[in-house]
Amino acid sequence: MTFTSPLFLLALVPVAALAAAYVVLRRRRTRYAVRFATLPMLDRVAPARPRWRRHLATGLVLTALAAFALAAAGPQMRLQVPYERATVIVAIDVSGSMEAQDVPRTA
Repeated sequence: MTFTSPLFLLALVPVAALAAAYVVLRRRRTRYAVRFATLPMLDRVAPARPRWRRHLATGLVLTALAAFALAAAGPQMRLQVPYERATVIVAIDVSGSMEAQDVPRTA
């Protein structure tokens, strides 16, 4: 696979940096929450929720940015497709026999 504009692949570097920053910030936030709260109070303040929903929006944004960067790079692939040769002939009958009225027209 080749790219028409491979410099656009450099746009993946900030996407990776954003993903790493997100992971670091999420871990830091969890440590601070445990450090400054007692565990029984933490359960009342921050109830347990499904974890995947918390990361869904960020994951979708990062995926969209990565897809945009890849699309902007213009991926191309050489592919051999079987070539079928055919001859098309267009024939128009303009003779007087076509003006006969014995058969009604259909088109």
